[in-house]
Amino acid sequence: MINPASVAFDIDGVVADTMSLFLDIARDVHKVSCFVDDRLDTCDLIHGAGILPILYKQPWNRSPHPYREIDSWKELEALIDF
Repeated sequence: MINPASVAFDIDGVVADTMSLFLDIARDVHKVSCFVDDRLDTCDLIHGAGILPILYKQPWNRSPHPYREIDSWKELEALIDF
């Protein structure tokens, strides 16, 4: 189960030059351990930063990958330990 205080989401759809810094702050300051995104390249960056990526399934991310996937927000809710 996932601690709800440790989940983050990408809300703007843009991977900025500051993504590495953002992930470091999310992990080290805010104790984020899990991040939901719908882009495989972003999940690779998240994984590289030591944060568990969860891929939200979309038509554009159907290439093979090692990440956990969800199909809906209900499915994510079931993973969170409220």
